[in-house]
Amino acid sequence: MKHKSRFRIARCFLIFWTLFIGIGAVAGALAMIIDSSGKFMGMDAMLPYFQVLPFADRVFQDFTFSGWALLIVNGLTNLTAAGLLLAKKKVGTVLGGIFGITLMLWICIQFYIFPPNFMSTIYFIFGAAQAATGYAAWVFAKQEAFHVALTDYPNIGTNEKRLVVFFSRMGYVRKIAYEEANRSGATLYEVKSTERTEGTLGFWWCGRYGMHKWKMPIEPVSVNLADYD
Repeated sequence: MKHKSRFRIARCFLIFWTLFIGIGAVAGALAMIIDSSGKFMGMDAMLPYFQVLPFADRVFQDFTFSGWALLIVNGLTNLTAAGLLLAKKKVGTVLGGIFGITLMLWICIQFYIFPPNFMSTIYFIFGAAQAATGYAAWVFAKQEAFHVALTDYPNIGTNEKRLVVFFSRMGYVRKIAYEEANRSGATLYEVKSTERTEGTLGFWWCGRYGMHKWKMPIEPVSVNLADYD
């Protein structure tokens, strides 16, 4: 049974976040640059709060500097990440997650200078969601790129008296088992569970057994263990 690619799903969500944050940042930045007084967007009353920042007497007398900073830090960066993601470049996944962290740091400055407000809070949550999505996409890409081929281990099965028994949900333990069997010439036997173990749902389902220290039911053993040393 072919499972849906978790990386592709996470990548789609990350594209949404980078476009959503990037387009919004570009629009807000252009508005501040075109009308640096902030009156067009009703932001002129916010200028006094910027005076707590360094060099406020030079760069925060209007919204020109803030507009350019927003354009570069959150606008063009996220649109670049979106373009790389759409082009299916690996670096787009990494940058998409990093720019989510960048947004969170940007909002932390707002938390410092502005009174508590809904917009800052919700955009901090957006940044956290983008960073988490980027990390998930990166992990899923690593998992789906992982590959183990039995043909790469020619010495497996040359010693009929040794047996390597293993269970592997994602394939990582399978690689270790193959390496040990290849080293010793042992035959391989993979333990199969009767419970669902594949994919994300399988992770949560079989995780109950580890959490409660239950014995996980397995399929009947199909080899005679007495035949091996």
